Amino acid sequence: MNSDPLMIQSNTKLLKDIAFDMTVLLVEDDIEIQHHLKNFLSRFFGRVDTATNGIEALDLYNLHLYDLVITDLTMPYMDGIEFSANIRNIKNSQHIIVVSAHSESEKLIKLINIGVEGFILKPVDIQQVITMLLKSCQSIYDHKMLHYFNNLLEQTNAELRESNMELESTLNKLGRLREEYHSLENSTSDLDDPMEDDLLKKIDEIELSLTR
Repeated sequence: MNSDPLMIQSNTKLLKDIAFDMTVLLVEDDIEIQHHLKNFLSRFFGRVDTATNGIEALDLYNLHLYDLVITDLTMPYMDGIEFSANIRNIKNSQHIIVVSAHSESEKLIKLINIGVEGFILKPVDIQQVITMLLKSCQSIYDHKMLHYFNNLLEQTNAELRESNMELESTLNKLGRLREEYHSLENSTSDLDDPMEDDLLKKIDEIELSLTR
């Protein structure tokens, strides 16, 4: 893949903008590669946890919430296929990217069936990595924004319902006071009846509050 410096720069900036508060679980058995990948990912993500095999990674996964899981395919004790399947059983919507060598391409069909959303092929190409990360993170970000605005809409609707109930209660109270006032007005000839004055004052207060 030919690298496009302008595209890499643009995608890198966008990735930093949307992934700065996201968390990543990186699973890689080669300590040197793990170290380099963690340093690279830490440029974009808020937190990057690491594990050297699928068993260790599952222990971490059960303790923390991760926006994105990045796992090698070939690992001791539990490979990327079994690990990804276990993750899917725990959280079906988890975003998973698998790092794979070209020689392991026959195994990718199993991962696709499991529901892995992306692959990074070895030897790693920087543009491919950033493009794949951006694709996954954009999906995560969009989902978070949708969840945020849905919650905001629900909160706004709840506030509107409460306001409507308060308005209805106030209007009912105003209606009762007006009925009392007209009833009292028709039953007395005293122009300075204190009860009438008190009712009229209450009516004025409510009407004033409705105009605010």
